[in-house]
Amino acid sequence: MLPPPIISFIKKHHVLTLSTCGNDGVWISHCFYVFDEEKTRLIIISDLETKHAQHMLVNPTVAVGIALETRIVAKIQGLQIKAKAHLVSEAELHQVKKLYLLRFPYAALQHNPAFWALDLVYVKMTDNRFGFGKKLIWEKEKE
Repeated sequence: MLPPPIISFIKKHHVLTLSTCGNDGVWISHCFYVFDEEKTRLIIISDLETKHAQHMLVNPTVAVGIALETRIVAKIQGLQIKAKAHLVSEAELHQVKKLYLLRFPYAALQHNPAFWALDLVYVKMTDNRFGFGKKLIWEKEKE
């Protein structure tokens, strides 16, 4: 289970930076996300034709950043995440869609979007409110 400060931070935000790597090199993109706390994953939507989606199909290991924008060093907060990406299965699609559309109802206007799950593997939280350079680390247990 993720530590409460990490859960709280993820829930307070809604945009992530996604880093992917494919045969043509690296790429970043910014995506709206919802947090599926029960399954310790972030849900995004992305058309299968995007560069980052094409990358995730060949290399599911991704890096994610979520950060608080501030100029005040003492208030810096952010997450660095390693995750495994996969298309949401048909069996889970209804539940995932419901979760996503609850937070972003206008996403319903998109024609047949692809839903992706980013299963969290490793999370490092920096929170300078608890002292300069303080880190909180969580790692998924090896199965």
